[in-house]
Amino acid sequence: MYRSVRSLLRFILLSFCVIKTNLFVVAQNDTLVMSSIEDVFVFESKGENIMYNVNGEIQWSLENMNYLPSLTGSVDPIKSLQLLPSVQTNSDITGGLYIQGSDNSHNLISIDGVPVYYPMHLLGFFSAFNSLHFKEVVLNKNVNSFNSNRLGASIDVLSPNILPKALSGIVDANPLSSQFTLSFPISNKMGLSVSGRYSNINLLYDRLLNGGYKHRNIKYSFYDVNLKYLLEINTKNRLFINYYNGDDCAELSFGGFQVKSNLKWSNQTTSINWQRMNNNNMLDLIMYNTSYANRVGAFQSGSKVDVMSDISSLGLKAVMKHTLESSFFSYGAEVLLHSILPQSPIISGSLGSDFYKQTVQESLENTLFASYDFLYRNKYAISLGLRSSCFYNDVFDINFDPNVSVNFVLKNDIACNVSMAIRTQYLHQTGFSSNGLPTEFWFASNDKMKEERIAKFNVGFEKDIKQYGYTVSIDLYSAYLKNQVEFGATALDLITDKMNVLDHMMIGKGFNYGLDLMLQKKYGDFSWWLAYSFSQAPRMFENNGLVEKYQSANSRMHDMKIVGIWNINDKWTCSSSFVYASGTPYTGIKSAMVLGENVLVNFDKHNGCKYPDYHRLDLSLQYELSKKNSLKKQQLAFSLNNATFAKNPIAYKYNKIVSNKVVKEAVYVFTTAVPSLSYCCYF
Repeated sequence: MYRSVRSLLRFILLSFCVIKTNLFVVAQNDTLVMSSIEDVFVFESKGENIMYNVNGEIQWSLENMNYLPSLTGSVDPIKSLQLLPSVQTNSDITGGLYIQGSDNSHNLISIDGVPVYYPMHLLGFFSAFNSLHFKEVVLNKNVNSFNSNRLGASIDVLSPNILPKALSGIVDANPLSSQFTLSFPISNKMGLSVSGRYSNINLLYDRLLNGGYKHRNIKYSFYDVNLKYLLEINTKNRLFINYYNGDDCAELSFGGFQVKSNLKWSNQTTSINWQRMNNNNMLDLIMYNTSYANRVGAFQSGSKVDVMSDISSLGLKAVMKHTLESSFFSYGAEVLLHSILPQSPIISGSLGSDFYKQTVQESLENTLFASYDFLYRNKYAISLGLRSSCFYNDVFDINFDPNVSVNFVLKNDIACNVSMAIRTQYLHQTGFSSNGLPTEFWFASNDKMKEERIAKFNVGFEKDIKQYGYTVSIDLYSAYLKNQVEFGATALDLITDKMNVLDHMMIGKGFNYGLDLMLQKKYGDFSWWLAYSFSQAPRMFENNGLVEKYQSANSRMHDMKIVGIWNINDKWTCSSSFVYASGTPYTGIKSAMVLGENVLVNFDKHNGCKYPDYHRLDLSLQYELSKKNSLKKQQLAFSLNNATFAKNPIAYKYNKIVSNKVVKEAVYVFTTAVPSLSYCCYF
């Protein structure tokens, strides 16, 4: 029976990481088990068009992001953000974003203000955002009153709010995926935008997916669809209806073992947004539904294991903004109804049917928020904010979260920001891995697992050296985190014991602190930036009566990025990006023994080992073709990813035991340079 369980477990959790079938243990990054004063600068060079605010807000045009190298041929906003300071470099299969020491689940990633619970395709290679459909991404790494109840940053990907005047569209094709967007007016007051994307991976990269193994057959596909309806009711009122649906499906089979496994996940969001503008007042009202589901299954010799989890939220949010003579006042409310199914196994066949079945968690989250921005002595721009939230699941919780921000200008035109904030998060995310994989699941706070809280302090400086076209920015931060969650069980426990995953959570605390630096040349034909981050994210959890201290699984002490964009002439543009980062921690294996059909493993200290330093060089060359017929623009883009043939391990496999010591072997996604060619036309 153990062999059957082991085989099923192997294929459920490891088959989608391109790992050989003779593994019995893998060590990965696991869990146990008013910005209106002189502080705004605009970077206007071709290839960026970033608006950077010393308050911690960054706005980046997706059209200009497109000049950066990209493995997928077209720009990816989530991958591009990782080239900025404070946003950590991911490994080759890590999904999500890790910003200033916070976990991925601490950040709110949204489409036009609507949360997306897992915004990734292909285990992090693609984000869920079709870049042709959207106009810009806004990253706010500091806490403010309008962010939802999350501990970390907010990332909002925005679509255009301008009514199309004529039929227009973009088509982009590359070896990994094809995508399009189409915008057209329905009448002089109504318009519609439709976008879609579909993967072509197995068509050209089937051999790469299957790694040259005859009996291994991996099939993978994804698609996403975006719709936006715009209605200008009159000069003061506008209505937007947004829809997004994304779906991933991966299947793997091994003929020699008669094993089949599959992994499916999907996101869906729908929203109706009404905006009313009247003189110096604005009302923004949005009603939305967002959901995420994942399914993992494996079948072998009459035994079947299915593991699933879901989360769905119905929300209503209203924001009122008033612009006064020398101040700015805003307030609002948000109501959220969550329906969550934590990870739940269904086991049948020879493995038996005695398993713990999860029940759906129904919870209610209500929030009131307000902020007041004003100038003090014409020198200090002060923002005062407060959020009051209450959450009901099994028990009723209420929290008050204040935030204060002060902007001012020092001598020599150095802009400075000092901010302090407290924030609460009622939804937790964890799983057997903390790599941001789709198998991680959500669950709501209750009487045993209290809401997560953070107290954060930031100091930022920015100097715009106009005569030389440079900008220097420095950001210092520290944070204390309470009620952090780690998963203490293993995947084997899930299918060998009658286990409730929620009974194996451990509660601890943590700290985030670090320094972010950025030097940028903004003007001229050749623009560039250098970003460096120093970060520490220690965590403390009690285990068997002892307090263990270790670094967060996705922590990188040093993270450096160098990006250059050269506008050669009106036709040619080339760019490059180089990343060098410290290795992330993982839990290694000291020794192992085989007793009969059982494997006894002695693990190293949790997160006590480190992967090698991560480094990668990507290159890109773009050429604008001549206009033909009705085409407004044509573009060819060639990218060479991992140009230095760097080998960055994503995991270690242990398939040999010599004198009770295990021999590990690194597992890679890329070992050579990977070229990519894309064609894009505008009409």
